[in-house]
Amino acid sequence: MFTRFYRFLGNLYRRFTDDDILALGAQMAYYLVLSFFPFLVFLIALISYSPVSSRQVLEGLLGILPEEAYVLVRDTLEEIGGRRNGGLASISGVLSLWFASNGIGAIITGLNKAYDEREKRSFIRVKMISLFFTLLLSIAIVFSFTLLIFGGVIKRSLIDGLSLTPFYRALWDIGRYVFIVSVILLIFIFLYRYTPSRRMRWREVVPGAIFSTAGWLVTSLGFAYYVDNFGHYSTFYGSIGGVVILLIWLYFSAVIILIGGELNAALVYDGRE
Repeated sequence: MFTRFYRFLGNLYRRFTDDDILALGAQMAYYLVLSFFPFLVFLIALISYSPVSSRQVLEGLLGILPEEAYVLVRDTLEEIGGRRNGGLASISGVLSLWFASNGIGAIITGLNKAYDEREKRSFIRVKMISLFFTLLLSIAIVFSFTLLIFGGVIKRSLIDGLSLTPFYRALWDIGRYVFIVSVILLIFIFLYRYTPSRRMRWREVVPGAIFSTAGWLVTSLGFAYYVDNFGHYSTFYGSIGGVVILLIWLYFSAVIILIGGELNAALVYDGRE
């Protein structure tokens, strides 16, 4: 068993080095940072049709982004919102969705590389998949925030009115965040299953999705804590410190997504030896 495990680790390491994951992650981060703000603009436009407010979404970002990057995102969205013309809102929403889909397109390219697969689909089909997953991700975020908000309303109106022990109150709060983690896990499962040119089975994509979910959450929270308490990027980069922090966070996210794809591929390859 240990021999097989070490062989799997060696296979995963070879894939990591052969596919040059760190360089590919940097390339993905470049496209992700270009699509990050269009995605948020589209998300804010979508939120206007839901009970969620843009402020609540930004507060959610504050939980995973370092403070300097959060301030950059908040100020940029406020500036964009102040310049938008009401009559062009629908057009800007469509354009934002189109540009935001470039980030999913970069993920597709990276996962094809991880799966050792050449893209056999047409440009139109790949773009439609990118648009669909961008829209799906936006809806999932809005849905999650809506349930979190209504979860708080239910707690205040129902649970707080009952004589429940602190254990059950804590269980309710934990359950809300377990739901968020479950949504992230499902997003990664669908991403690994349907976006690459190679169609893998469900059980083949779950390990990478679990790794990416846990890795992304731990890395995001850890990086935010480090930057807020120990990192002084503004000392070295001045006014663009927030941009650098956002870029590093997206780079970490891209590398984790790619490693998840490599993990899936390594498990499949190892299982067929």
